[in-house]
Amino acid sequence: MQDVRLTGLSETKAYTLSIRSPSGNEVFRVAVTGQTSAVLEVSSLNPGFYWLEVYDNTRNRRIGHLSLLKVQ
Repeated sequence: MQDVRLTGLSETKAYTLSIRSPSGNEVFRVAVTGQTSAVLEVSSLNPGFYWLEVYDNTRNRRIGHLSLLKVQ
């Protein structure tokens, strides 16, 4: 996994996308505004499990999360 592609965002909203390790440490964060998709460059992360969280800054709430597995 070199990057993570996220689609389905609303171009009228602002989001924070973050990736956390299993212990809860934030290892990646990016703000996205005015876009319908985002590409997260994760090649620098070590192999292992991570959690991706999508936070809607416009409504001040988490709108999604999923697990990621980086193998290389």
